[in-house]
Amino acid sequence: MRPIEWLLALRAERDGLRRLVDAEGLVVAAWRIAQARCRVGAHATEVPTRFDVRSAARELVERLGGSVPSSAVLRADCERLGLPVL
Repeated sequence: MRPIEWLLALRAERDGLRRLVDAEGLVVAAWRIAQARCRVGAHATEVPTRFDVRSAARELVERLGGSVPSSAVLRADCERLGLPVL
């Protein structure tokens, strides 16, 4: 599935975001969303920035509840999990 299709399907599912966060955790879910957005953007890249990841995390938290970790914490968690972040 292409990134744009995945993003659209995720939003179309009633509990798509909740299931993603439950299955992968906030950090990985935010990174996957950020990476997919980066891949479909005007200047497509494979690696999201820490700001992209924080934006995705903020959106998830706004929809699902919780608190948004700082950019530094998100970046450190991504690196610990082997997820590249600029």
